[in-house]
Amino acid sequence: MGNQNEEVRNIISQCKDKFSFIYAGAIGAANYIDNIVSTAKILSEKKLNDIMIIIVGNGPEKERLAKVIESNKYQQANDILPVFSA
Repeated sequence: MGNQNEEVRNIISQCKDKFSFIYAGAIGAANYIDNIVSTAKILSEKKLNDIMIIIVGNGPEKERLAKVIESNKYQQANDILPVFSA
C-alpha cells in the first residue's frame, strides 16, 4: 500500500498546473466508472488539457477499464491515469 500511496502523490505533484479529479474506491459494475472514462473522452475531444483524471482502486472491472483506457490512448495523452492497487 505504501508504494501505491507514493505513486499517487508523485502523479498529483506532477499535476500542479492542472485541475485534478481523483476517484478512489471500488472498480465494479455498481460504481460505473465508465462515466469517468466517457468524461475523459469528452474533455480530450474539447482539447481541455488542463484537467487530469486519476483513478485509484481495485475490483472486478479493473482489467476491462484498463483496456478501455489503453485502447483510447487516454493514458498517453495524460487525460486519465489509472493507478490500480494489486
